Amino acid sequence: MKILDDPEELLANALAGQPDWDAIWRAVRDPLRWAVRSVLRGRSYGGCNEDDVVQAAFEELMVKGFDGAPSLTARAWVIGWRRAQDLLRKRNPEPRAEPCRFLAMEVDDEVVLAEMLRERAGRFKRALVALAQLPDKQRYAVEQTVLKGRSRTAVARELGVSHQAVSKLRIKGIDRLRALLAQDSPPSEEETG
Repeated sequence: MKILDDPEELLANALAGQPDWDAIWRAVRDPLRWAVRSVLRGRSYGGCNEDDVVQAAFEELMVKGFDGAPSLTARAWVIGWRRAQDLLRKRNPEPRAEPCRFLAMEVDDEVVLAEMLRERAGRFKRALVALAQLPDKQRYAVEQTVLKGRSRTAVARELGVSHQAVSKLRIKGIDRLRALLAQDSPPSEEETG
């Protein structure tokens, strides 16, 4: 068994009626998770979490097959995204806008990747704005321990406090960041583009 299977070869075998589901799972699990996570953002609805939606999406992929699919990852992304949107609709009956670019099955990997990167860039910008809103010591503790990977002890020496105090600053800072980001709505196309 190869460690990495060629997605084009996997797609060709699946279209020929000989799918290797283990290898296909290894090839599509990350795109499935990214698609589901981009919609649910770590929340659970009605007892279903991201892993449940990913499993349901892969089962749907196994049933529907790959006819007309431009690539494995594009098909996985679309099915995962739609399954997550379905879960939101069931939980939240008011209609949500669906990006048309994901409804067409002719979407290719570059379109999927570009959308993922655009969304990540928007989240990163919002995180930087929220980070700037933290009190100085909390911001410094988060920047140094999380972003730069420095030890709490080294940061504590600089601040003249104990490493436990740095841990508390870091935890409070991260909690405040989460709260700020939860309040923040995603940026519009004009802000990210």
